[in-house]
Amino acid sequence: MDGNTVLDFGKVVLGALLGSGAASIGLAWWKHRGDSRYLALRLAVIFEGYASACSSLISRNGNAETPQGHEFPNWDVNLPTLPELPSDADGWKALDVEEAALCLGFASQIAGCQSVVGETIEHSPHDIDDVVAEEACCLGLQAWDLAVRLRSTHKLQPLAPRYDYAQHLREEQAAGTKRRQEAARDAEQFGRVIAEAQQRVLDAEARE
Repeated sequence: MDGNTVLDFGKVVLGALLGSGAASIGLAWWKHRGDSRYLALRLAVIFEGYASACSSLISRNGNAETPQGHEFPNWDVNLPTLPELPSDADGWKALDVEEAALCLGFASQIAGCQSVVGETIEHSPHDIDDVVAEEACCLGLQAWDLAVRLRSTHKLQPLAPRYDYAQHLREEQAAGTKRRQEAARDAEQFGRVIAEAQQRVLDAEARE
């Protein structure tokens, strides 16, 4: 085998090795992408379901009846629980770190919101319905936005539910914000009336 033949043979071997390496890298990348897309789809469905559950909770409480002899309606004060997330190790490794953190930290968000509801039950029971609705709206819209992000990032088909529960949550959140603003204005006005009445009493006593 002369020098040129050896050189040509070496080029063939090197090309084969490089081609094999590129193919392996390509297959690994494709598997990585497939793992992340499949997990993203499963997670999106979970969080869409959670948003729907929050919408249903608000609707149920809005139609709750007051049992005879009770002061308040039979409100459901338990925020929806998050189903167990998939235990797909390869998928979690392939998922974007920020997306993974949002998904894994969502249960803590629910626990924090449920604590707010518990404090309201203990200290301000008249506000239970509003607070449950506010926390459910907050969680439901966070879940919906996370599902939308997962579908968009991983090029999954957007969900088009027959009932737009995300819009329902937005409307309820806006209504809750309006009620809080009106209550704050009423409290401020009431405070002014009381202050003016007290001042009139003081003025009258000063003139005597």
